[in-house]
Amino acid sequence: MSVIDGQKRLRKIGNLVASGSALSKEDRTFLSAALRDIADGEDAAEALDVKAKRGERKSKKSRERKKTMQFALGWIAAARLPEEEGGLGLTLEDACAKLGENGLKAFGLTEETIRSYWNKNPENRSVEFKIED
Repeated sequence: MSVIDGQKRLRKIGNLVASGSALSKEDRTFLSAALRDIADGEDAAEALDVKAKRGERKSKKSRERKKTMQFALGWIAAARLPEEEGGLGLTLEDACAKLGENGLKAFGLTEETIRSYWNKNPENRSVEFKIED
């Protein structure tokens, strides 16, 4: 399980506990075992299955940065569409310039950063995308 999946699970359990809803048997077993392990001195991140691997980011800020990238790349994809299809008919260079620090400054990203995101993340070059929690 990735650290992000572990964090989602803990958020779900935390929301259930806060609302007074019953936990599933699986979640109760997981949480009770983790709390016992922590009480016995095990690392909390490891016991709760949210220990990041080398190079893996787990902060809220890094998740927000990923969302910003997806929004920016979605805007670029839409701006590159021909005008007949509802786009602006811009080239990649023009779209990056319009969105970057010398244009709209919409996402707080520089033209170079936007271009780098575009080149390194072809899977996010779509007008339609799903934002993960």
